[in-house]
Amino acid sequence: MRKYKYKVVKLKSRTSAMLSWNNPYALRYEPLQNVVAKEGTLGIFVFNTKAEAEQWVEAWGIESDGFSERIKLKIIKVLPIGRGKTIENIADDASAKGLRQYYENSENPGWLVESISNTMVYPGVYVTE
Repeated sequence: MRKYKYKVVKLKSRTSAMLSWNNPYALRYEPLQNVVAKEGTLGIFVFNTKAEAEQWVEAWGIESDGFSERIKLKIIKVLPIGRGKTIENIADDASAKGLRQYYENSENPGWLVESISNTMVYPGVYVTE
């Protein structure tokens, strides 16, 4: 039996909490839909438990999207699709340009930071709510 995981999304757009809505790497997490990671990316980041997702939301809080608009976050329950893996380092810059450099230039991916603790990536997820 697959175990539920938890994804943090923006309340209004239901896109990843870390990416702007118009970022080409941003995915939309609609209820009762499969969401598949874009080809050539690490996968879809999820938290192992709701408590870990809540801790991250509390620490990260409400963030500006660069347009002086405050963003509210929501934790949604998902079922993983495929085999999960942990990631040690991720791109420091979550802009489209930063992510493109990270994914397209393996010899010099730009600045790296330690991945968010208690997360895994999957090739896809099924959004339950």
